[in-house]
Amino acid sequence: LGAATAVLAPLVHRAVGREVVRTYDPMSVSAFLDAYRPLLRHRSTVGVYASVLLGNTVAWSMGTYAPVFFAERHDYSTGQIGWIFFVIGIALFTGNIAAGGRVGTLPLRPLLIVIRLVFGTLVALLFLLPLSAIAGLALIGGIGLMGGIGGVTDVMLLIRESPASRATTLTFNTAVLNLGIAFGGMVGGVLLALSDFAAIGINALLLSAAAALVLWVTRDARPTAATSIGQTS
Repeated sequence: LGAATAVLAPLVHRAVGREVVRTYDPMSVSAFLDAYRPLLRHRSTVGVYASVLLGNTVAWSMGTYAPVFFAERHDYSTGQIGWIFFVIGIALFTGNIAAGGRVGTLPLRPLLIVIRLVFGTLVALLFLLPLSAIAGLALIGGIGLMGGIGGVTDVMLLIRESPASRATTLTFNTAVLNLGIAFGGMVGGVLLALSDFAAIGINALLLSAAAALVLWVTRDARPTAATSIGQTS
C-alpha cells in the first residue's frame, strides 16, 4: 500500500492541479437545513432513502460477518477470506456495468423492488442452508451482483424523483449509506450475541421485504417521462 501510494500520489497531484482558493458566504445552520427540507417533505424520495437504509443494513450485516461465518463454518484462513472480498468486488463491478446496459432499461422502482427481495433471499440462503464453501461463494457473487445493480438504480431513481439538486440529493444518499453501514454492523453483532448466524439470515429477509414494501407504498402513481436508467441518463 505504501509503494502504491508513493506512485499514485504524484499522478493524482498532477491531475488535480493547483488548488483554486474560493470565497463563500458563511453557511448558517438554517441555510444548511433549508437545502434538505425539500427532500424530507417529498414522500417518494423519503421512501427511496428508507429503502436504501434498510438495504444497506442488510448488506453490511452480511458483509461484516460473512468472513467470520466462513471461518467458523468452512475453516477459512485469513488468506482464504480474501477470496470473499474478491468475489464481492468483481460481482459489484459486474452489477454496476449491467445496470448501465439492458438491465437499466427496465422501470427503476419495480427493478429496485425485485433487487431488494432477491438480495435478502440470497443473504438468507447463505446463512440458513448447509452449503459448501464453493456454493457459499457463488451466493456471495449473486449478492454482490444484486448490490451492484441496486446501487446504481438507487442513485438514478433519486436523481429522477428528488425535488432537490443532484448534489444535495446524492450527498444525503451517501449519509444514509454510511448510516446503513453502522446499523448493519451493530444489528449483525447483536443478533450473533443473542442467537447465531441463522438470525442474520432471517433478519435479512425481513428487512429486505420491508425495503421493498416501502418502495412500493411510497411510489408516485403519476406517469413520468423517464422510467429507466438509460432514459434518465
